[in-house]
Amino acid sequence: MITTVCFAIQVITLTCILTSLWEGLPCALVEARLQQLPVVSYDTGGIHEVIFDQQNGFLYKKGNWQGLAHGMRRLMTEQHLYQTFQQYPDRLEDYDITRMVHDHLLLYKQLLS
Repeated sequence: MITTVCFAIQVITLTCILTSLWEGLPCALVEARLQQLPVVSYDTGGIHEVIFDQQNGFLYKKGNWQGLAHGMRRLMTEQHLYQTFQQYPDRLEDYDITRMVHDHLLLYKQLLS
């Protein structure tokens, strides 16, 4: 019982839970995945570009707070699921700061020429 409670506390503190109703692609999600944190979020904006439902997190229709609660509960009770989401091989090279600065500078140069 104590082990289960400790794991549940760990999950709540080491899970990215995003409840924004409007987003582009939040840096917080990229940073969370770089730390291998599972994500529970609404599927809004560009979030689905980084979070893949049932693979590295849970995505729910905007406003479905019951879904968010269900996802959090599953991560607290299914340790193997939490670990599977942690170990998902994200491809976040496109979000590397050096690459993003380079790509933006290239875009500006193209627009100015």
